[in-house]
Amino acid sequence: MPRRSRLTDAPGGGEGAPFSAVMHVNHDRGVQMRITKLAAVLLAALAVLVTGASAAQAANFTAAEYPAFISGEQSGPGGTGGGGGVGSTIFGFESSQMAECESAGFAGLMTAATGSLTVSSGYNGCTALGSAGATIESNGCEFVLHPGTGSKDEFTGTFDISCPGSEKIVVAGGNCEIQIGTQSGLGPVTYKNLTTAEPKKAVEAKFGMTGGSGFAYTKSKDGSGCPLSGTGSKTDGVIVGAAKITAGDLEFAPIDLEIK
Repeated sequence: MPRRSRLTDAPGGGEGAPFSAVMHVNHDRGVQMRITKLAAVLLAALAVLVTGASAAQAANFTAAEYPAFISGEQSGPGGTGGGGGVGSTIFGFESSQMAECESAGFAGLMTAATGSLTVSSGYNGCTALGSAGATIESNGCEFVLHPGTGSKDEFTGTFDISCPGSEKIVVAGGNCEIQIGTQSGLGPVTYKNLTTAEPKKAVEAKFGMTGGSGFAYTKSKDGSGCPLSGTGSKTDGVIVGAAKITAGDLEFAPIDLEIK
């Protein structure tokens, strides 16, 4: 009677069964190890994505101490024509109708580092919609500045217009009137750390909107001599120009302000 090999000739219930079981266990272990390694690779990749997303969202306005009083002022001429003024904070409507002011600024308060800096605005000596005696009334509406993402000292972000209740920013000149209400995600805005600014570090916000991605507004009045093309709602509003944002302590002494 031929002798059976203990490794190859045994039937399912014979002497080779232990070897088959060992091979089955080793196969299962190999599959399990490959699955474990694949899971580890996927988790590592996910961690990189999450870390990258967190870093991209981490930009904040940061002051040397808190609370910090925030102020902003025009940082240089930025007129694009149509208003006749020299201000650099400009509302633009219908591609060519501008609202410029000799002085424009804003103020706010920071109690901690933030990615949403809320400031109130004010305007004086404005020329708008063909009128030298124009006014821009904020009516409690505020700007909320978001530094967005970037690296080193330059960031690209957005801003919001936030108004209480049904209030609106009102631009009035001659027989024209325009109203601007609450809206968010406007821009782009280029934020830059002014690391050599005197007496302390500051931030420049440069508005670079275009009519194709502008803010919404309502032409509420279009009387005699008004250059607007009738009343109604439009979405080609822009803000063009720049502002230098600085910070001060409780005694209004200058302190560093930067985006990190």
